[in-house]
Amino acid sequence: MPTASVFCVHILNTGSAFGARTDNGEQVFIPPTVARSAKLAVGETVETDLIPNVHHTDQGVLSVKTPWFATHIVRTMGTDLGSKAYSIIVDTPTYLTTAELAAELNVSASEANATLNRLFKAGRISKADVIGKYGQPRPSFCLWAAATSCFIATEE
Repeated sequence: MPTASVFCVHILNTGSAFGARTDNGEQVFIPPTVARSAKLAVGETVETDLIPNVHHTDQGVLSVKTPWFATHIVRTMGTDLGSKAYSIIVDTPTYLTTAELAAELNVSASEANATLNRLFKAGRISKADVIGKYGQPRPSFCLWAAATSCFIATEE
């Protein structure tokens, strides 16, 4: 069974995902059970075990458009910006601002913000918008954490 590095390109509402092999660009189908169990996010690169993607027909014809089927995902640590950001957030016991994470990753605040929002939309991290004064149309800044419980102070 071949193993390949796969970049997640799209996730459907059904949970099914599609990716591209980083070595040759061939498309990979990632079934919803595999994508959900790995908490896969668009833009993330992961290692996958692959088998040929065969249509369920009488002829058993190999799919030309999507030749591979992912059977298992293995997280690769630090291979892309999303993975690095996720690792930093999970390893932080409380929360980080976008600026703090951008400095840690050595990227612009807008690039960090886009990465964090992708992780948030994928349900992998939590977000808190901080608004400085009443009537302000946008948050002053955002806080990011591994879970909502990280935003609450605990008494010792």
